[in-house]
Amino acid sequence: MAILVSAGAVAAAEWPDGVFKATYAGMAAAGAFAGAVLFVAVQLLIFELTATLFHWSCRLPKDVERTWGEFLTTASSSLAVYAAVGALVFAICHAVAPAPYGLVICLVPFFVSLLPLYQTCVLPWLQYARAPTLPENLSELDAWIDEIRIEQDLPRVQIRVQRGSAPTAFAMGGLGTHLVVIGKGLLDGLTTPHLQAIIAHEIAHVARRDVLRRLLPLTIVGGTLHAGSVVAVSHPLFATNEVWGVTGGALAAGLFAAIFMAFLPGFFMRRMEFQADRLAAKLLGNGEPLAQALERLCEISGQRLDQWTWSHPPLQARITALRSASV
Repeated sequence: MAILVSAGAVAAAEWPDGVFKATYAGMAAAGAFAGAVLFVAVQLLIFELTATLFHWSCRLPKDVERTWGEFLTTASSSLAVYAAVGALVFAICHAVAPAPYGLVICLVPFFVSLLPLYQTCVLPWLQYARAPTLPENLSELDAWIDEIRIEQDLPRVQIRVQRGSAPTAFAMGGLGTHLVVIGKGLLDGLTTPHLQAIIAHEIAHVARRDVLRRLLPLTIVGGTLHAGSVVAVSHPLFATNEVWGVTGGALAAGLFAAIFMAFLPGFFMRRMEFQADRLAAKLLGNGEPLAQALERLCEISGQRLDQWTWSHPPLQARITALRSASV
């Protein structure tokens, strides 16, 4: 998105004649082209193709299995969204150029919010609308979810199963009904009480509105700071057309991305995991089932208890916090 914002500001000011005319229609066409290229280059070639080649070359099972129909549906819809967002960004940049720098920066949060909003609230429903639900032998979990939803006045939740070997679980936002996706690797590796505990943790994210109220604002703030930093620092360096300037601008853009898109959101996301654990323990009546489920998760995923990521604290820290609160 920062690339689109920066490119839109430049293109609105000076786009080569004969390629895309400096009109609203021309800039919208340029933006649609840029958005489509960005999607194909980043999503399809870098992520999808690289992951496919890696699993094929190492003879590893796919973490997530999708039919060609599912892939084409999500890819075509995402391509259309990226193109539409690109067209909108370039058209707005053309409308405000040469506007004061402050006005352009004020528009950045709007630009930055568009793709994350699609990724968190629309794309999951396209990906998992036809995904399997919980199998019949786990029907008691559906009954338990309905029971606690009524007792605790929680939002509506639909459970979907992600095909493939990934032992994962995540919650995604929705307008009226929210989505909790459980990887088949978890269904195969966890007992029913452990699954119930993992689902309780994801329902806690839903109940706290972590995606819409916390993750999305964090993404918007981080993306806005990143885009503003790129425009203010990297773009002038690129404009020097010198090797040192281009190199410095690229390094600065990468540093800003690490700070504003990973470190800043990750700090708050790790705290959200502890808060969701506490609410899950309340829903379960005891934190011990979730602590045991996290231990089992380490066993089936091969993850170390002391391993942490940019978005999640070490599982050992979460287990210790759950058991300390239960004493």
